Amino acid sequence: MDVHANWPAIKRVCSEAFRSSFHFAIAKVNAEGEPHVRSTKGEVNMSGQYEGSCHCGAVRFSFEGEEITKGLRCTCSLCSRKGAMMSTQVIPLDQFRIEAEVDALGLYQFGAKTAKHYFCKICGIYTFHETARVPGHMRANLGCVAGVDVFELEAEIFDGKHLL
Repeated sequence: MDVHANWPAIKRVCSEAFRSSFHFAIAKVNAEGEPHVRSTKGEVNMSGQYEGSCHCGAVRFSFEGEEITKGLRCTCSLCSRKGAMMSTQVIPLDQFRIEAEVDALGLYQFGAKTAKHYFCKICGIYTFHETARVPGHMRANLGCVAGVDVFELEAEIFDGKHLL
């Protein structure tokens, strides 16, 4: 598929700024020119290939990584308020794929503005972030990853309150 020729038909454009930083998965386009995205809700994937999404499905992501056996919680002012459990593994940007509807992906930064916290502007769910301590690498919100039960995972604690 010629991406540039079909660009208007592919509704997964985030923004010009994001295109330069991330690799985007391109959905298959049906006969009407609408993208087709396979649902992964409820599937458990032990192969190391993970897929996730926000609550409404407007922001989706995938990555390949080690088996998820524990999560990470941060004590910084933002993470302690959102209460999310993140991946312990930091994922290089070139291995983290993002697919989002037009204008659905929001960005929040604070303090030194090194970390980039992404969320769905439609449903408000925090989906992933680029880390402050390892720029160019992502952590995923494990609550958004299909087949991962964050209530069953052991949590490591990162002292972001004092170290960031």
